[in-house]
Amino acid sequence: MWYLVELYLPVFSVRDAESYQVAVSMLVPLPSTVVGAVGAVLGRMGYCRGDECLKEARRQIRLARAVAPTAAKSPVVLRRLRGVLEEGKLPDSIKDITRDVAGLSDAMTREYVFAWRLALILEGDVKREHLYLIDRLGDSESLVSVVDVAEVEPVECTGRVNVVVKSRVVRGGDYMLVRGFDERGDRSIFAVPLRVEGGLYRASDVEVEGPVKCVEKGDLRAVFPEGYGW
Repeated sequence: MWYLVELYLPVFSVRDAESYQVAVSMLVPLPSTVVGAVGAVLGRMGYCRGDECLKEARRQIRLARAVAPTAAKSPVVLRRLRGVLEEGKLPDSIKDITRDVAGLSDAMTREYVFAWRLALILEGDVKREHLYLIDRLGDSESLVSVVDVAEVEPVECTGRVNVVVKSRVVRGGDYMLVRGFDERGDRSIFAVPLRVEGGLYRASDVEVEGPVKCVEKGDLRAVFPEGYGW
């Protein structure tokens, strides 16, 4: 089953895995982020626990790609309990927290992407109602609202691709290269169809070899390569 998912989101931050103190954000949620969000839904509904949910989400979703949005980036300084996150446990008592706030937390700079609207295409065995329950794409502040999940049928079309694809299938166009993880959790290099104009990242498109397909709903349109492996 193919779905075209429409989300509203004020900001989101999907940290580049190679960044740390300054948490650089991806400009769009990559496939692994979308799969992880579905896994979180399955966990909240009680179908699985922990890593089992991620495995089940990977089984259900064969493709999960974002349509490139127009967006802007901005850094934000946050205070996080990083000591707790790194050690994987809470202090023994509330007194330990109040006594050693400085030792448990520190400030970090995190980039956030401002893109009020986002579209995703998904293909797999995931249930439509589960996609409506996605509430985050990225870190804990990256709240999203799913406003529509449309069942769609891809049709052959012409034009350039406007979704995130693996760089090896790209033959031209305006795009940015990023490292990340695909639906299976394998590391890959992705081409994100965006171009820089002043302080904005504008939605663009890329050329690929072979036929392309389209799905549409209202004013949303996703163009992507035929088949799988892209």
